[in-house]
Amino acid sequence: MRALLLAALIASPALAQEAPPSPTVEEAYPNLLDGTLSVEGDLADDATPQTTITNAQPTLPPWFAFKRRFEERTGISFGGSYGVLVQNYSNTLTGEDTAFGHKFTFNASAALLNRGKPNALHFDIAIEDRRPLATDFAPLQGGILAGSGLPTAATWGDFSLGITQAYIRQTVAGGKFQYTVGKIFAPNFVNPYPFFDDNRQFLSLAFSTSPTIASPLRGAGFVVAAVSRQNIWRNSRRKLAECGPRLGVDVTRRACGAASADVRWSVA
Repeated sequence: MRALLLAALIASPALAQEAPPSPTVEEAYPNLLDGTLSVEGDLADDATPQTTITNAQPTLPPWFAFKRRFEERTGISFGGSYGVLVQNYSNTLTGEDTAFGHKFTFNASAALLNRGKPNALHFDIAIEDRRPLATDFAPLQGGILAGSGLPTAATWGDFSLGITQAYIRQTVAGGKFQYTVGKIFAPNFVNPYPFFDDNRQFLSLAFSTSPTIASPLRGAGFVVAAVSRQNIWRNSRRKLAECGPRLGVDVTRRACGAASADVRWSVA
């Protein structure tokens, strides 16, 4: 017993001074390309803990569990959203005092190469449908035609069924180099603005659009992001975001603990 106690006392300081584990690739090099406006950003919402107003057990976990098993077997993750909005106008020259519209979005991501690894090559796609329901105009167009000074957000416009995003993305070189090529949604990469997100935005176009977005919204393009130094602080996602990439080509300040640069190009 005395020998065991002595061994425990000797081992305790060593355990107390043991260095913390090294950060993984994901921790050391934050993802610079996927925000809430991207396909992956919407799919990430599935990982958010689900709750209800009464804190009752929600009924969706079995569905999320099924999707996780499906992704493990096929390398494909998927999700979507659906919303409706109705507006009424007190005075309009069109004769239509009501606008009723809907928004459907389907997101999918497939691991084409290196499934389950940090350098996996993914193909992401977003399919959307936005149009009026049982009325002549969607809420955006209805508000404009009624003379509204603050139009409804573009989410509730009318562009029918179409593929709005379709691109490949990959992180290579241990997380130091990240790229996206395909049909992209520019505001996800150029000065991303959280309230531009369809599922989190204000209903007013004035509050859901960033006036600094100086690029086409959707079109063919590519984005490249690179980190040139290895001394990024652990859990540096927030720190890097505070002084991260901006429009065009930019190198972050040395005080951020890393030097990174990114290049973007898109055409409508």
